[in-house]
Amino acid sequence: MATLVLLLCFLVLCVLKQLKVPVSYQKIGRISMSAMLVFIGFSHFFIPENLMEMIPPAFPFTLPIVYITGILELLFGILLLFDKTYKMTGKILMVYFILIWPANIYNAINAGDIPGGVEQYVPYYHWIRVILIQPFFILWVLLSTTLIKK
Repeated sequence: MATLVLLLCFLVLCVLKQLKVPVSYQKIGRISMSAMLVFIGFSHFFIPENLMEMIPPAFPFTLPIVYITGILELLFGILLLFDKTYKMTGKILMVYFILIWPANIYNAINAGDIPGGVEQYVPYYHWIRVILIQPFFILWVLLSTTLIKK
């Protein structure tokens, strides 16, 4: 669902760009990632039980971890929108996505439920998330927050 939010937001903003709204594709990418992060960040507070299942049992205090990561994702989503903060936020966000990757791997191995029940529509969603979607998010942040030289 989060990937769908990201892509739909990107599509809408690209249409606006075609209608001559003065915005760069990098900014469109940042706004889209921001929308996705805000969506995911709020989900940490509305369905924490599902997200707690993604945390390996070796980690204590799963509920506070879910809430803290939700706050971080909301913060990242906001900071991506400002010209003075998006570059540093992008670097931190890429590291964050790498740090939470093991939770996705753990979830794939243990086949926990994905919030929203996506796995019933997309077979092997957990592994698709690990192998394709998480690297896609990292690449998205890299391309939308770093200066591209022509």
